[in-house]
Amino acid sequence: MKSNPSRLRLCHLEEGWNLSPSQIQEFASYTKSKSTTEIRLAVVTTEDLSYGLTRMFQAYREGDNFSQQNFTTESEATAWLKG
Repeated sequence: MKSNPSRLRLCHLEEGWNLSPSQIQEFASYTKSKSTTEIRLAVVTTEDLSYGLTRMFQAYREGDNFSQQNFTTESEATAWLKG
C-alpha cells in the first residue's frame, strides 16, 4: 500500500484466485490493519468461484474506509472507480 498511494485500486482476477477461505480471511484482516485511508477496490472476474471468493474477501474486509465492487469487465470497473 505504501508503494501505491492512490485510494483507487483495480484488481484483475480473470485467471482465478488461488487462496483458501482461511487465507482470504487472513489476507482481509492483514490489509484492514494496514489501511488508514479510504480505499475503493474494483475487482474484475469472470469465474463464478473467483467472484464468490472476492465477495468473501469483501465481507471480511468491509469497514468505514473500504468499498469494494465486483465486475465482469474492466470498463465497468473503471467507470465505478471514476464515479
